[in-house]
Amino acid sequence: MDWLVVHCADQTATVCGELAKILPPTPAQWHIYHCRDKDQVDVDFILEGSDRQLIGIKVKASAAVTREDFRGLRKLQTQTGKRYISGIVMDDGEQVLSFEDELWTVPLAIL
Repeated sequence: MDWLVVHCADQTATVCGELAKILPPTPAQWHIYHCRDKDQVDVDFILEGSDRQLIGIKVKASAAVTREDFRGLRKLQTQTGKRYISGIVMDDGEQVLSFEDELWTVPLAIL
């Protein structure tokens, strides 16, 4: 796997470790990236499959998720078009929620 993680807060490091367990090395290999643009808009993890499709993950240390928390994921979606599968904000909430088209909140506790 390729790892490019620029920062690791406690929850981000936990998610990083769990992703490494969930995505075992297989012929259909996954690559994990981090992205931050010049405007400091970031996506903590970008998972890219061997078919070049993408899943974005943002880690948030709070249960209160707002539209702004999806900013980097929306930008990823816009810039990558059909390669984009879904965006997830992992938070301290208690349930999986659909936020809008292909955007979800998922509790960190699921990991």
